[in-house]
Amino acid sequence: METNQERKKCNRCKVNLLLKDYTLKRDGLYKKFCNKCIEYNSKFREKQKIKCPTCNKIMSNRFTLQRHIKQVHLKIKDFKCDKCDYKCSENDILQRHIKQVHLKIKDNICEYENCEYKSSSSSDLQRHIKQVHLKIKDNICEYENCEFKSFSKSALQQHIKSLHVKIKDNICEYENCEFKSSSNSDLQRHIKQVHLKIKDHICEYENCEFKSSSSSDLQTHIKRVHLKIKDNICEYENCEFKSSSNADLQRHIKSVHLKIKDFKCDKCDYTCSTSSNLTKHIKQVHLKIKDFECDKCDYKCSTKSHLQLHIKSVHLKIKDFECDKCNYAGGSNCDLTKHSKLCTGKEHISSGEFQVRECLREMNIEFEHQQSYIVKDKSWLEWDFILYKDDEVQAFIEYDGQQHFYPVSNWDFEGTKKRDKIKNDFCKENNYPLLRIPYTQYGNIPQLITEFCVEYLDWGDEITN
Repeated sequence: METNQERKKCNRCKVNLLLKDYTLKRDGLYKKFCNKCIEYNSKFREKQKIKCPTCNKIMSNRFTLQRHIKQVHLKIKDFKCDKCDYKCSENDILQRHIKQVHLKIKDNICEYENCEYKSSSSSDLQRHIKQVHLKIKDNICEYENCEFKSFSKSALQQHIKSLHVKIKDNICEYENCEFKSSSNSDLQRHIKQVHLKIKDHICEYENCEFKSSSSSDLQTHIKRVHLKIKDNICEYENCEFKSSSNADLQRHIKSVHLKIKDFKCDKCDYTCSTSSNLTKHIKQVHLKIKDFECDKCDYKCSTKSHLQLHIKSVHLKIKDFECDKCNYAGGSNCDLTKHSKLCTGKEHISSGEFQVRECLREMNIEFEHQQSYIVKDKSWLEWDFILYKDDEVQAFIEYDGQQHFYPVSNWDFEGTKKRDKIKNDFCKENNYPLLRIPYTQYGNIPQLITEFCVEYLDWGDEITN
């Protein structure tokens, strides 16, 4: 028989109910409700739901609708951080920003064994547990032939918006910038990285100067460079790809295995798998922006990676990509890939070039063979031989085979003539001596080189010693 102590009043109708009846969270407290009130509450909440007139998204009540319109459509940001330029639309979002970025308080701690994750918000912690430990992906894309799954509903919505619907309604307002994005977070990240150039996430490892605009980039850097963890493994058959980040893995699968190229240039027929590659293409090919400059020469390029590659191969002369079939070594994986397509396992040198190389060695002349060098239009061309003295370029030697004089199978005759003219004009305009040895003079190579060095370089004493 039930006693009075076992009974409580319903929080709404005040009718007696058993302790085992429904419990709902109201105003931060767990309260008891009877069956009748629970049914009323469900109908009331359903009745309260309202649709956004702009995007048709269903909101739970009028207050959340007003907040949604203010944030998403009107983009009103009337709450400003007094410690930085951050702005937002709600006070609770501002307080979360201050806690995370400035106070760096991380009081939400993951309790899983050997996990050191800490977060400023409980929602981030729950998301971490769901993604990392439970690995629950319960948000599934329903588009045909799409196998996308995500940990969060927002990630699924973002996937649909960017990949299937292809809506890019977040536009960068900086002058001459054509960046568009499907998500506001991507736009803010773009502005912070590209225009404001803010790098407030600093690697604390000793002797590491890495800085980043985002915490995720910093965590990926630490994982990839310092911890050397590659726990994202491609499961396609015979593929050994591993990555430190899931984003890199998904990019790899999309471009290499699925061969999806859903980013198209609106100025030409170029297509690619990622928005970053499309942005890079537009910057390089159409806008011709070269904002990365070498501090050792006049070289300019559109990307930081190209600049680093230039410094490594041209100035530091590091060629650490070696062919396993011959003695070729290149400055980049791209050079090695091009070489591998043609490699026969033998030394890649014509008999004429071999003769020139041996003559230069016998004369103790400092040179580089098949080396790229900058020309007038800031592009690079490979030269047969570049002659040096005290590490300064002195002259060039080109051995011209049959393909330089008439069409030969598997050779681009028009392209060869064009490159020869560029080299000739470059040497003439910059007062560099250029010796061109036609294949018909193969038997006179030592004599031609000696006469060239004596007449144009005044190296008579040096090459005869």
